[in-house]
Amino acid sequence: MSYIERYENKITTIDYFAVDFDEKNIILNNEKLPLGYISNCIANLPKEFATNLLIHSGKINRHWQELKLNGYSRKLFMDIFADINKMIDYMQSLEPFKYFDIEKSRTTVSKLFGKDALDDYEYLLKHLKINYGRTERNEIARLEEIENKSKTAENVLRAYSYIGVDTANFGTMIINYVENFIKEDSRQKDNIAKFTCEFFENEEVQMNLAASNPAAMIRDGFNLKPIQSAVPTIKIENGKYKIIRRMYFSRMMDFFVTEFFEALSQGHYIWKCGVCNKYFLMTTAHKQLYCSTVNKEYGVPCFYVAKHPEITKRKMKKQKKSDSPYYVLWNRRYSSIRQNKSLGKYSKAVSSKAKKIIDMKFERAQFDFDYAENNYEDEMNLEKIYEEAMKE
Repeated sequence: MSYIERYENKITTIDYFAVDFDEKNIILNNEKLPLGYISNCIANLPKEFATNLLIHSGKINRHWQELKLNGYSRKLFMDIFADINKMIDYMQSLEPFKYFDIEKSRTTVSKLFGKDALDDYEYLLKHLKINYGRTERNEIARLEEIENKSKTAENVLRAYSYIGVDTANFGTMIINYVENFIKEDSRQKDNIAKFTCEFFENEEVQMNLAASNPAAMIRDGFNLKPIQSAVPTIKIENGKYKIIRRMYFSRMMDFFVTEFFEALSQGHYIWKCGVCNKYFLMTTAHKQLYCSTVNKEYGVPCFYVAKHPEITKRKMKKQKKSDSPYYVLWNRRYSSIRQNKSLGKYSKAVSSKAKKIIDMKFERAQFDFDYAENNYEDEMNLEKIYEEAMKE
């Protein structure tokens, strides 16, 4: 038995999952995502997808209510098995749910609601009263194992029944929050904290959030008291040991709220694009007004659309060059190259060549929009820049 968890020994099923946190990112099922990414996904989840998720989740909730009211039946558990798998089928291509371990999630459902599990539950029902004086020890152990499995099955059923309403309620909150925050002038950390405090203490906001919860009378809706389990975790990388901040969640709302506030604490926030009206994640206080995603209607990024009123036939608010995400990244790399040169880490010739490389990549990002969206950030990796600069 080990009292500390190893990094690789994690569970990331939809019903119960580990998330690792560092200062700027989360790691979910080995996928590194910037803090705030999950919240941004929920904000941009199309209404029809959220509605379908609610429908799937609602079916499972009715099964849960029937189980509590009438108890076990083979048909009920067969229906649960089928409907949870249908829900997983639907979720596996949706952001952010596609990052969970989908196959392990299916395996868990099969173990708890498949044919062998039903046989076990029915065996347990026939032997509910255990005579500890007469029943063999092995038999007692088997019955207790089945009983524990049945409790786990109920927890999993509850978890899936909440997902739809948790997603809908959190989506309502995050959109409400962003629509108010974009009226703010400052995006500094202290102002984010001040705005957040005033937003959630506002009585009208509290009433709107309560009214938006379609299941408020029977289940907890949006709340600011997320429940998670912090688990001591060790990661060994290149022979070096590192302690990881790992949290386990058994409900999506707890995860959503935790990730949202962890993001805010690091100055990450969500903004609304002034062209396409979609939400995008910001990780700096720069006043970026438009997203850098290629707009499907115009075939160019929204920031480019905003600079050319002849495209939209309307004048857009100007965004400073220094607030462009491409410029921000270029400026960071430029500062690093200059600092490394001053510290003597790289020669004058290598530093000069590295500067030319980032200049070329930055210029390309101004007109090659596919490159800018899909390759620019990766190619501006500082190690790759120096590797390229030191080639003959």
